[in-house]
Amino acid sequence: MAPAGQAKYSPVDLNTSSLKMYWGVAKQFGGQELWRELLQVLHQVAQRHSVSVANVALRWVMQQGDGCVYPIVGMRSAAHISDNARVLSLRLDQADLAAVDEVLAKAAGPAGDIYSFERGN
Repeated sequence: MAPAGQAKYSPVDLNTSSLKMYWGVAKQFGGQELWRELLQVLHQVAQRHSVSVANVALRWVMQQGDGCVYPIVGMRSAAHISDNARVLSLRLDQADLAAVDEVLAKAAGPAGDIYSFERGN
């Protein structure tokens, strides 16, 4: 815990429009504490399966609904291809899903669809 009058976390450098947008998502989600809690749970699940946090997040999305969810993944380089391919052999079990869902149940938002969010509405 940070001493009184000091910030608990280092300042966030929002030097790109993407970082500004993601920071907005974190704030609408429920703030930095809840965002960090979600990342910690994703990290724990990733360690159990020996995959990346990104793999867990992507697989969580793919396991929503009736099993016909296929997200479009953007990659900055060819190095990301092999990491993202690991998602195809990953399966989150009920304990993994419950751990993620427990944090998500505390979230406030973001509200609306992604299109309104990206437009700043």
